[in-house]
Amino acid sequence: MNTRPLCSRSFALVLVCVCVCTGPHATPIHAQASSSPATAAQAMPDGKALVEKSLEAIGTKDARASIKSTAMKLSVRSLVGTSKVSLTIVDPNKVLMTQSIEGMAQSSVEIGFDGTTGWMRTAAAPPRVLTAEMCTQFSKGSDAQELARSLDTRFETFTTLGEETVDGVDAWKVKMVDSDGIASFGFFAKTTGFLRALDNVQKTPQGEMTSRTVFDRWERVGPVFCFRAITVTQSGAKQDISFDEIAFNSVKDDAIIAPVELRTPQVVSPQN
Repeated sequence: MNTRPLCSRSFALVLVCVCVCTGPHATPIHAQASSSPATAAQAMPDGKALVEKSLEAIGTKDARASIKSTAMKLSVRSLVGTSKVSLTIVDPNKVLMTQSIEGMAQSSVEIGFDGTTGWMRTAAAPPRVLTAEMCTQFSKGSDAQELARSLDTRFETFTTLGEETVDGVDAWKVKMVDSDGIASFGFFAKTTGFLRALDNVQKTPQGEMTSRTVFDRWERVGPVFCFRAITVTQSGAKQDISFDEIAFNSVKDDAIIAPVELRTPQVVSPQN
């Protein structure tokens, strides 16, 4: 699956308006050198070891690698109401997402990428082609479950910063820096090893902004453990997302394909 941080370095579910990232004007903050004393660092568990413990809690390396496709149904609750989302992902980069707000018949949106063509269509408009940049962000930023299974490849360095209690769970805080020097902060439950929360700090026109995603209800689904709920908080706004259905390796390779009108050249008849 994907090997880079989600949604332009910000952890997110790229679900149209159900998006954790702050938008196209957000600029991620680059990691700064840690000022923690060496003696304090020596007293804490190694950051990379905490990440490896988290991955092993999810499943063995072979179990994680065995997942080639994912089909999920989600419910997203926010101030605008409840959205129903269907998300299908096929290795290496095919994605199809549909979303609609309950009680709003014209709210349906479909976004897809079949490995070659990306598109968006709504209930009120025909499909249109997405830009290459949008396709890249969408294909790399859709699978939150896969993010939790691949922290070791999405980031390059891991530094334990200390302890923190996140919604009643004692956790180790780890700064995780990617190949571009951009940091996210993971919180790993001391007892289970599971990822409890993930923080991202971004620069926006309104100043620095922190988003926190809290992972909850880890349960076994097929060969691995998955979280069944997340809560995303940013700028005082909160979204509660439940993963109502999760199925692995049930989608065919050719299940995601661009709409026919985007695959077939359009011929315009000459005017008489």
